Amino acid sequence: MQRAQTGLREDARNVWVMSEKSAYLRLLNAAKHRAARFLLARLVTSRWFASENYVRVAARGGEALKR
Repeated sequence: MQRAQTGLREDARNVWVMSEKSAYLRLLNAAKHRAARFLLARLVTSRWFASENYVRVAARGGEALKR
């Protein structure tokens, strides 16, 4: 009986450790994805703003607004 209880306790602790670890990994993964998305967005927008294409599109948008 005593042995069964300690076994259960060990299992419970292992499960808890595993769940903690997976939660931490999930958090880390989410943060990584968010950072990657943010950097990608920054890169795209900086490229986009730097290109004359943006200026042309903005000018076209202005003309469309005038009309």
